[in-house]
Amino acid sequence: MRHRIIPVFIPHASCPERCVFCDQNRIAATEEHSIESIKKIIADGVAGGVTPASRDLQSREGSFNEVAFYGGSFTAIAPETQVALLSLARPHIESGAIDSVRVSTRPDCIDDEILTRLEGFGVKTIELGVQSMVDSVLAANRRGHTAADTVKASRLIKEAGFTLGHQIMPGLYRDTHESIRATIDGSLALKPDLMRVYPCLVVKGTELEKLYRAGEYKPLTLDDAVDVCKDIYKKAHHARVKIIRMGIHPDRGFMENGLVAGPFHPAFKHLVISALFYDASVRLIEEMLGTEQNNSPATMTFSVTPRDISSFIGIKKSNLSRLQEKFPFNVDILQDKELQKGIIVLRCGERKLSAEVIE
Repeated sequence: MRHRIIPVFIPHASCPERCVFCDQNRIAATEEHSIESIKKIIADGVAGGVTPASRDLQSREGSFNEVAFYGGSFTAIAPETQVALLSLARPHIESGAIDSVRVSTRPDCIDDEILTRLEGFGVKTIELGVQSMVDSVLAANRRGHTAADTVKASRLIKEAGFTLGHQIMPGLYRDTHESIRATIDGSLALKPDLMRVYPCLVVKGTELEKLYRAGEYKPLTLDDAVDVCKDIYKKAHHARVKIIRMGIHPDRGFMENGLVAGPFHPAFKHLVISALFYDASVRLIEEMLGTEQNNSPATMTFSVTPRDISSFIGIKKSNLSRLQEKFPFNVDILQDKELQKGIIVLRCGERKLSAEVIE
């Protein structure tokens, strides 16, 4: 199904304090919006491609259209302002142009009254800015909420029938490998429906930049962030949690003027998935070599579905280069439309092995 989102950014809206890592105006490349400007954003989004429902239901077949309020803490805004913002989407929901509304907020700003209000205005998805499930890390980053708040909010959201999203941020100030694992496991234990993963970056003008320049904070390297996110991706896959984003959107203005340090890559999620394909390819080759009497074949031939070819090859054919550096033979790749996504087949002579990319 085609999922189209009309994004509305309300940076820092009602955030009780500024987290050490945060400057959403730079990240989102936007400033505060007025009610009128948000009304225009939604109307322009509808006019730009969302087709209203009509008596001919074929016009809406296979599409799902959503207004999403991102940034800040939506449910911490004054109730009357929440109503004013949500009311901007209501006419488009009533016309059938919009199917639902999505909001993001803090775990300590959810209760039954808030959820009743959101449901009444067509909100179906609530994303929580979890960031960490370790209280000492949350406190060090001035989040102002606890892991217990996330547990309670997640339970209330799911019991009320909303789609639950978690946003986590590995590599925060005072994070460790152990605390990152605790965050991953703690989040997945709450059974979110979807997840966003944003490895922590050092943004210009933040408290984290001061800590970084003083030598008190060391961000994850890009390789470390990819390794961490491979683990997250695999665990989420097995938990049937959909990861809808890894890494921030590659806005040119932010990259040039806002990013100070940290594991940024414009195609970060692709890096993670390609790394999973590389790992699976190495496992298959090592298994194949263990079954071959002649451990120096001339060629190893892989097959994947055309939908996976880019992930298998890697950015700038990096996976192919690494495989041929690691093993003393040629590596070929074939496209097989009959294969399922995420399956790799390896052939060497008469031998054939296959594996899922995520074990």
